[in-house]
Amino acid sequence: MPRSSGVCALSLDNFRLLLSDSLYLSSYLRSLVVAAISTAILLLIGYPIAYAMARLPQRWQSVAMMLVIVPFWTSF
Repeated sequence: MPRSSGVCALSLDNFRLLLSDSLYLSSYLRSLVVAAISTAILLLIGYPIAYAMARLPQRWQSVAMMLVIVPFWTSF
């Protein structure tokens, strides 16, 4: 594919390479499997926790929400 001024034309060549090379295809499919498994695990964990938090008395709901949110602040 010739380049003009450093910009490549849009094409489907990368997708053809993905489907034709077994290394790329297996790693792509493996990443989809990992994504599906992690989504299922998080749904199995998250929904019961959310249900339990929703069933808590009103005064404890904010405490439970803070216990869920505060660990995400550690990256800041």
